[in-house]
Amino acid sequence: NGNVPQDSGLPVTAKFVPLKNIAAPNSNFLRSVVEACNMTKKYTVFETEMMQTLVEHKWNSYVEKMFFYHLKLDLAMVFFLTVDALTYKTVTNSDNHLAIKIIGHVPSIIVLVLWSFFARHEYRQWQATNATTKFTKVKAHLDDFWNILDVLSLSSIFAAYACRIVLSVFNAISAAEGVGGVSLFPSTLAMAFALPISWINILFYMQFQSESGELVRMIIGIIQGIKTFLVILVICMVGFAASFFVLFEEQSDTDGDSTHKSPPRAILQSYTTMLAGFTEDDIQGSASTGTTAILFIAFTIFINIIMLNLLIAIMGDIFD
Repeated sequence: NGNVPQDSGLPVTAKFVPLKNIAAPNSNFLRSVVEACNMTKKYTVFETEMMQTLVEHKWNSYVEKMFFYHLKLDLAMVFFLTVDALTYKTVTNSDNHLAIKIIGHVPSIIVLVLWSFFARHEYRQWQATNATTKFTKVKAHLDDFWNILDVLSLSSIFAAYACRIVLSVFNAISAAEGVGGVSLFPSTLAMAFALPISWINILFYMQFQSESGELVRMIIGIIQGIKTFLVILVICMVGFAASFFVLFEEQSDTDGDSTHKSPPRAILQSYTTMLAGFTEDDIQGSASTGTTAILFIAFTIFINIIMLNLLIAIMGDIFD
């Protein structure tokens, strides 16, 4: 503080901040620094020699072994989940030998064992969250993008196997009583959600390398940065979809294959229109070809040109 002029009127006081045991296993120092950086969106503190040394020490001493252990288990769970989803119906077919059916359930058992491990780990993470009430704990836990993916992945896997077990037991009882069974469609639907989420979740482990980690963090940043844009895009698409549905409603009554025969299908068609999936023949089937053509031109100008170029600009800004 000798650099401050005496007549500047600025009181300067030296403070000593004691930092003890910051590298200990139970120290929350690094977590506090990360939380502060996330709040301020400034991470230059990690460029200092002290923080780099601390992070390297924590990684080598406590994190690295557990990180790769979880990576192997996660890869195993996703692999056997995929194998189970692709082969379950074929292998457990009633015409197959009993031994083949038993082997067909092995991937399911492995997935459920690994699921219980990760569910327990997620619960312990939630318990370790710094918050006073359960609601604030849940909110703080779900503030992290990867925790959201973990919860979605574990929930969808649980739903898939819970539905499969309940429906399989019901079908077995029905078969014993000579009554027809039910479809495993609810389990299939949950599995259809579980597979992509579980595979995307593997990207978390790619962050430990500088090159892949930068790309992964960039993807997350773009997703978080375009949330408002997506809301605006959806509002505009729903508005145009409603107008197209009204114009094509008469065609829907006479043509079962109409691309706008229901509001949900009209919204889907608006999305494909955004991707240039709209032809002149589609316009001819509307109640007013002139009105449809005008709306189509307005849609392509506003959505395809303005909104999508705005999206590119937002992504470029996030990247910078």
